[in-house]
Amino acid sequence: MQKDYLINKFASLFSELDMLNVYEDPIGIFFDSDLPYYIEKEFKKKIHSLYSMEYKIVFVEHRMDLLEYNKRGIIAVSQFEKLEDFALSHQISIQNIHYPLSNADLKYLNRFLEFIR
Repeated sequence: MQKDYLINKFASLFSELDMLNVYEDPIGIFFDSDLPYYIEKEFKKKIHSLYSMEYKIVFVEHRMDLLEYNKRGIIAVSQFEKLEDFALSHQISIQNIHYPLSNADLKYLNRFLEFIR
């Protein structure tokens, strides 16, 4: 009887909690590519849906907006060289991935986000 009581109490407690990443510092991500707008938007949605349960990801529109975040990174799809100097000068992590996303890219992204965290 006590076990059933505790299960109900803990279940109601945990149902009130939000995702645990809500309490973490957000990770600012600047996504840079030469992809068409629609594909870039879908790309961001896919990354967010894959990792939103583990990380609090915030996509920023301009790379200078990254400086507002303690945890930050750049995801580059095709213009890696252009961003390398900016990333090094501001101590920002950078990860180059390809379109469409492959399993290797997903592994790199997971390691990248874990490193930034």
